[in-house]
Amino acid sequence: FGSVIRSDLTCSECGYASTTHDPCLDVSLEVQKGAHMEHWQQSLRCESVTLEECLQRYIRPEQLGAQNLFCRRCNAHRKMAKQLSLRTLAPVICFHLKRFEHSAVRQHSSKIDAHINFPLEDLDMQPYLSSSVLRERFGNRSIALDERRDAKYTLFGVVTHSGELEGGHYRAFVKHGGEWFKVDDSVVERVDEATVRSVQAYLLFYANTLTAPLP
Repeated sequence: FGSVIRSDLTCSECGYASTTHDPCLDVSLEVQKGAHMEHWQQSLRCESVTLEECLQRYIRPEQLGAQNLFCRRCNAHRKMAKQLSLRTLAPVICFHLKRFEHSAVRQHSSKIDAHINFPLEDLDMQPYLSSSVLRERFGNRSIALDERRDAKYTLFGVVTHSGELEGGHYRAFVKHGGEWFKVDDSVVERVDEATVRSVQAYLLFYANTLTAPLP
């Protein structure tokens, strides 16, 4: 489960970038399409979003606004842009879909019920690697980092949550021997792929097609 996240802070004035690498056991993804846009909250209750859209949002540069940070090259506080990417990929990746949010303005917490369309096979993680992000940012001047030919992943587990923040129920869907099973407390039953695709995912578990083949 151990991937490594790369974080780049780039000065808006001189372009100097400060880079850190942090290990992670899961990748937390925003469900909303737009940052700090509360009018999306209601529409997302019935709108469908793809996992790839969530991943694209994850690697999108974020302007930190009026929060000035210290730039070593400028020797002054400047506005910064933050960008995340995946430095290395674990054989098994867990995606955490951030369905619970808190509004500081309204002092209210809520759950986002948008459906996430996720692939059962051939999830290509190459576009979200640091090497791909840097090439897009700098072109051929960037140094290739961790160019992976085994960046395809297959879904083998889903955890769902029904209910609200105050209480709810978790269920799991697990793939074994080429078949899908629904695990609801002590009850286990076979389900088809259409059922798996239709669930409201909270956690998604993907295994690398080459390095972590499914049983």
